[in-house]
Amino acid sequence: MDDGGETVFVGVPCRNRPDGLRRTIECMQKQSHSNWKMLISDNASSDPRVEEIGRAAADADPRISYSRLEKNLGAAENFRFVVQQADAPFFMWASDDDIWEPEFVETLLDLLRRNPDCQMAFSSIDNINRDGVAYRTYPGFTRLSSDASRLEDAKRFINDPEIMGKANLIYGLFRFASLQSSVQEFWDKADLNAHGGDVVFLFGFVSRYPVVGTDRVLLHKRVSTEKTVYRLRRPPKAYFVRLGKYQSYRDRHVEVAPDESTRVLVRASMRRRLKEKYLSLIGLA
Repeated sequence: MDDGGETVFVGVPCRNRPDGLRRTIECMQKQSHSNWKMLISDNASSDPRVEEIGRAAADADPRISYSRLEKNLGAAENFRFVVQQADAPFFMWASDDDIWEPEFVETLLDLLRRNPDCQMAFSSIDNINRDGVAYRTYPGFTRLSSDASRLEDAKRFINDPEIMGKANLIYGLFRFASLQSSVQEFWDKADLNAHGGDVVFLFGFVSRYPVVGTDRVLLHKRVSTEKTVYRLRRPPKAYFVRLGKYQSYRDRHVEVAPDESTRVLVRASMRRRLKEKYLSLIGLA
């Protein structure tokens, strides 16, 4: 078991998924890195079992605390709330319906130890259905690890098709100081309540900070489906974003960009990707 001296704060925004919350708690308790603390933030669940499970876990494990919000703030505000309560050098969000391999935290901490300039580490993922059966795998996420410069990283990230899963990097392990600064600076600009808000926030982050990943699948993201096989029905670039939401999505990328060079990159890249999408949809690309 790796304690390593570094405390990881696990923020669990949850609402009305008691069985998923129980699994999340169990996954964290099985982590090989045991030096963590967890805040379960119950977003005014109407299902009383959520509170029962949260309070019971907090009573049984001193690393766990439970907080119930008086009213439903929405998912984005609950995600921000757990960051605002954090008090450890490392932070991760944990959904109340996913599965983590026991070495998830230890592996990502080790990546950050070996890459001291990197401010976030992530693993690859797969998707599991309601029954926990894996039905989709993704290309390794090391394709989004840092390379030569912030601008090159921003370019690689923005050009990666959304359908290939880059939004899931938000469930990586962050150095808290960099995450806290980012939340304060551009969380509202990213607007996680709007289409692709998590992608926009991540774009702002990788435009400022180097990141590192492993291609090992250590996180299993649950999707509410009974599928056992996943097939892309169009070329990846054809899934870019619905035209009606394009302008907001583009403009929010511009707003979170750290400098004019990155803003120029956003405008050029989004213009090219939009053109490619519609050419591909009519069979000309």
